[in-house]
Amino acid sequence: MTRSFFLALALCIGLVGVPASAASAATDWEQRGGDIDGATAGDGFELDAISSVFIGGAAVQGGVGTVIGSMIGGMIQGVLANGMNLSSVGIDTQMTIKGLVLLLAVAFDVWSKNRK
Repeated sequence: MTRSFFLALALCIGLVGVPASAASAATDWEQRGGDIDGATAGDGFELDAISSVFIGGAAVQGGVGTVIGSMIGGMIQGVLANGMNLSSVGIDTQMTIKGLVLLLAVAFDVWSKNRK
């Protein structure tokens, strides 16, 4: 890979990250009744991040996994979250379903490693 590729990738990530963090901060601001706190802008995304990496193919014991796989896992998580939001599924049920998806991804990883 060349430096220009990584530079272009960093530029794209920066261009996507700024609006995403602004939207997250705006949502926090509305939910807190106008009191914005930048330190809590990403709260609640830990489960999504971990699930995205495991769904994308990272192993529990480490050593494998790709950035592309993590991005695909993130897209799957995004489609899942969007579908649940459009179906008016409650937030507690959404978190439960996301946790079950993570549990299934980890169980599949462990099962596939033990099968070899």
